[in-house]
Amino acid sequence: MTRWLFALAVTLGTGAAIAACGNDSGSTFGDGTGADGGDPGSSGSSGFVNEGGAGEASVGAFEIAPANPVLTASGAPVTQQFHAYLKGTQQEVPASWSLDVGTLGTIGTGTGLFTANGVVGGVATVVATAGASQATTTVTVNVSLVDANGLAPGDQALLVAGGPPNGDPALKWLYPYDATVFPRGLRSPLIQFAGAAPTQTLVRFKSLHFQYDAFFGASNPGQVQLAEARWKTITDSASGIDTVKVSLTKKTGTVVVGPIAETWTIAPASLQGTVYYNTYNTPQAGNSGALLKVRPGSTVDAQVIEGGCTVCHSVSANGTVIASGVSWGGGDPLNSGVFNVDATGTATPGFSQAKGAFSFAALTPDAKYMMTHSNQHGGIRGLTTASGAYSTLLDPKTGLAVPGVTGWSAVAEAQMPSFSPDGKFIVFNDRVADLNGNTLGAMAFDASTLKFTTLGSIWTGGSLVAWPAFLPDSKSVVFHAGDDFGTQKDHHADIELVDVAAKQRFYVPALNGYAGTDTAYGATYLPYGESAEAHFNFEPTVLPVASGGYFWVIFTSRRCYGNQIPDTQDPWGKTAADNELSPRKKLWVAAIDITGTPGKDRSHPAFYLPGQELGTGNMRAFWALDACHANGQSCETGDQCCGGYCRQVSEADGATSFQCSDKPVGCAQALEKCAVAADCCGAAAGVDCINGHCASPGPK
Repeated sequence: MTRWLFALAVTLGTGAAIAACGNDSGSTFGDGTGADGGDPGSSGSSGFVNEGGAGEASVGAFEIAPANPVLTASGAPVTQQFHAYLKGTQQEVPASWSLDVGTLGTIGTGTGLFTANGVVGGVATVVATAGASQATTTVTVNVSLVDANGLAPGDQALLVAGGPPNGDPALKWLYPYDATVFPRGLRSPLIQFAGAAPTQTLVRFKSLHFQYDAFFGASNPGQVQLAEARWKTITDSASGIDTVKVSLTKKTGTVVVGPIAETWTIAPASLQGTVYYNTYNTPQAGNSGALLKVRPGSTVDAQVIEGGCTVCHSVSANGTVIASGVSWGGGDPLNSGVFNVDATGTATPGFSQAKGAFSFAALTPDAKYMMTHSNQHGGIRGLTTASGAYSTLLDPKTGLAVPGVTGWSAVAEAQMPSFSPDGKFIVFNDRVADLNGNTLGAMAFDASTLKFTTLGSIWTGGSLVAWPAFLPDSKSVVFHAGDDFGTQKDHHADIELVDVAAKQRFYVPALNGYAGTDTAYGATYLPYGESAEAHFNFEPTVLPVASGGYFWVIFTSRRCYGNQIPDTQDPWGKTAADNELSPRKKLWVAAIDITGTPGKDRSHPAFYLPGQELGTGNMRAFWALDACHANGQSCETGDQCCGGYCRQVSEADGATSFQCSDKPVGCAQALEKCAVAADCCGAAAGVDCINGHCASPGPK
């Protein structure tokens, strides 16, 4: 191992300077696994001493004490003082202190005093830096919380003890689904269950370093809602590797029943950005069509950004441009326009025209180019005039064709086109190759030369294929396959996935409501059964970056939403004419494993997107990234930052926070900027560079 020398700003006795050397990874600090060159051990010794020059002493490297302490908390802050000592001595080394995550608490930059907030459990890496050397250790916080919510101790004890499982044969989970993968940062899910209405309920959450008992009195039958602050502690306490076991016990009168149990996984990242979707009956726009936006995790419900039947939209991945059909006088959106979105999320009209060629168009991630949707041979209802019926690459600022394009036919019929998140590919329903609508085509695109290169048909099957969208690594495409391009009355579809290079289709049954493998469906787990809510999954799009070890697909579904929108609600609406209006039509999100395993389903059960309007028919969601934060602004992850990096900094009052910064020394952490996998901390353990951001491989 190559060693190098440095001098610590510490003087011993006659002024001899302490010197030591670090590891040869060059990393600022490791990820706690040792996979990236950081130290995974208990003391985190930073290396050896120099050989001793004039006036210098050969003194051992420093270490952190105590090593790997374990703290216990029950809602109140607890503290742990850390020290950096010369190895084997009690000689303290002046060091600066930091944590790899800020969810468990804070550490004094100059003092080494760690303060756990007392409500979040888990493990954090403590980093001490002295000169050019570092040492690491861990701190574990085990948390136990109880919210009695007015229930007497005796009633609590009865619920904790549980009852016979057959005390209420109808008791079962309705929502969320077992094995759901949730991200951090969402609103608390509405927990829903069937059976006799309870007078008291206990919901217990348990992960490796956290347990929370939430007691409830009489509430809405079969529903309990956690406080948002408590849901945050549950999700922040889960590492993404250990699961959250959720159990529910209820008492109706004097009869205690349960527990019934599920297991959830919490991805260790929040889903950033804004979701744009359309509806045809929002009361915010006079019960007419409109384009709305909602931020996952925000306490603000969906808001209209453009009314007047502004629908049939597409959104650039950077969130700066929306292309849409527009109705200036009511009725169908036979016109179209472009809206420019500023950093505050405000949309202002840009170029508009008296024909609908912008409906269903594809925008490049940087919003520089737009490929129009073809309607030359039908398929989707006519929203273009004859002059705009073929697919053409346009400038969304002017609406004019881009000059100098090669490799793209003047009579190309690309329906429902979509660019990849890196802008290097485009996928579409290829009406030239297949007038039956059963074929997906793809092309490579070089934005610097405006050259398209044919990749050919990537999938041809026995059903209509629609709404293709690339996953963030540009290696696979999700699409809906069914008996109609849209979500019209009495039509059905499911989401599927195709590997672009292999041109091989795979099922994602868990996303669609089934057990199964990547080549076969098993039984449905949907609580109201197959006939009531299966095969109602349409129009997938994708969050442009991998987050928390997963890709995230958002799609339209007419499935039930627990007992909030049960099977008694018609999935199509009251008549054929209002099939777009049914409240059963909602937006759902599902996690997809970054790396597929042959024979294994890559998908996970979906969750309902909080904040969307409950009483309307919602559809066709696009997930766009927010405007980036400048250096010095607060952040949670590097993908929020214009420079690409989010790190802990010291405030003037001695407190610490996470702020956007220029590239630090060493490797990039999860969701920070990268060019290749080797730029990322933990690359040797499978961390990859996906669409310019470091992405964890997720749990195995």
